[in-house]
Amino acid sequence: MEDFVSKIIEKQYKILSEIKRGGFGTVYSGWDILLEKPIAIKEILPELLGEAKIIDMFQDEAVNTAKLAHPNIVQIYNLRKTQDNKFYIIMEYVDGVDLKKLLQKLKTAEEELPLHLKAFIVDQVCVALDYAHNKIDPISKAPLNIVHRDVSPSNVMITSEGIVKLIDFGIAKARFRRTEKTQAGVLKGKIPYMSPEQILGNIEPDSRSDLFSLGIVFYELITQKRPFRGKSEFSIMESVTKARVDLKSLEKTTPKEIVDIVSKCLQKDIDKRYQNAHDMHSDIAKYLHQEGIINPVKELKEYMTSVFGDELREEYNTRLSRVESEEIQVKTYELASSTTPSDVHRKA
Repeated sequence: MEDFVSKIIEKQYKILSEIKRGGFGTVYSGWDILLEKPIAIKEILPELLGEAKIIDMFQDEAVNTAKLAHPNIVQIYNLRKTQDNKFYIIMEYVDGVDLKKLLQKLKTAEEELPLHLKAFIVDQVCVALDYAHNKIDPISKAPLNIVHRDVSPSNVMITSEGIVKLIDFGIAKARFRRTEKTQAGVLKGKIPYMSPEQILGNIEPDSRSDLFSLGIVFYELITQKRPFRGKSEFSIMESVTKARVDLKSLEKTTPKEIVDIVSKCLQKDIDKRYQNAHDMHSDIAKYLHQEGIINPVKELKEYMTSVFGDELREEYNTRLSRVESEEIQVKTYELASSTTPSDVHRKA
């Protein structure tokens, strides 16, 4: 029973199983005991944040991110710091896979994801970024000035229903500030998706930095290769800061409209890139319209079902059986607690 109790966060959020580990914490499949629905739980250890002011900044960013409510952004429900100094972000559970996993699948699969669906995935990230970049605080009416700073395949989710969702807003800023202080390799694995200004530190990254990163993702989706490569982190950083992209291979197999979009994203000069996500979205939408694409969500859903259907069903059944098998334990724990469900609701 003690092990079970240790996996319940503040009597409401139950950790079921690990989904994945990253440079900034561990993501778990979870269950909201009070509302009886699936959730995702991201555990962030305090040592990954560092000093107190960075922890405070992380909490401020998470609060701002929780104000984002958009179908293409994973919703944050709650932020909890427990007595053992662990941070938990309680968020929407996404029944699907991230783009990193899809890219890995594409590299080994005989079937290719159609170009218009690749464009649609990037288009939906544009829509999410446009919303976030322009979000106004509902109370103060001041711009929230949200910049993702970590647009990469592992932060783009595709649901079993063909919906594209961007995750992990609010975490990257603390990660970058932490790296500036420690140079401890916190960004390992993220460098190939950074903009030149993020690496050089010569100007403050803004919405156009996110679009540079999205251009990298688009290039990789099309070619199954990253545009900036090297034998070491230093050589990759050097490649990014020069921002020299070989578009010749892209031009041989890809329509000019798409090549132009990728090229505009990957300009070293921030003023020569797309100046906002809406303009990039408009260009991709125009291409999709020209191609006569009517229902890309349905097509993407069918693709996800054909490629990941069995895997997603197995994951769903495993989660469901875990909830059902532990239901008695959950109820026993609630009855043994002096706190009633209404008390929990008031504290939440």
